[in-house]
Amino acid sequence: MNEIETLSNRLTQTFIKSKKFGPTISEGTFHGPSLMDSLAGINFNEAKRRVIQGRHSIWEIVNHCSYWMEEFTSSLEGIPIKDVYEYEDWPATGSNKNEWEKDNERLTIAYTNLKNEIIKMEKKRLNEIVNCSFHNVVFQFTIRKMLYGLIDHNLYHTGQISILRE
Repeated sequence: MNEIETLSNRLTQTFIKSKKFGPTISEGTFHGPSLMDSLAGINFNEAKRRVIQGRHSIWEIVNHCSYWMEEFTSSLEGIPIKDVYEYEDWPATGSNKNEWEKDNERLTIAYTNLKNEIIKMEKKRLNEIVNCSFHNVVFQFTIRKMLYGLIDHNLYHTGQISILRE
């Protein structure tokens, strides 16, 4: 398996619902639930609820993960990552069940688009430098680091969602 396939597979494992095969073998992940596993069955009220004052809700985390997958997809398409501000990094949530469902669909579309860009990417691009500024601080990293970082990012937030669930 080449590194592009590895990145694609790791992204998929962090995102899709696990398929279980008997009591000991799983097609899922070693680390625990995927992002979609952690969101299974969460309703609008639970998603919007702020469990800890001053911390993010599940819905905010979903929008945050979507935002970064969209930004990195654009980056792979050759569109520079713009200066990121708080309102973009943590997009606002909606206020009803239909908007919750729409944001879940956005998350799936963001994942699918990123996966498709990774699959068609040439391996030599993994060493290309990406520029990003975050609150006016400039960062440079390779596409490889960006993608592995995004995988870690999704896992981190999956853990948060698992803790915030009722």
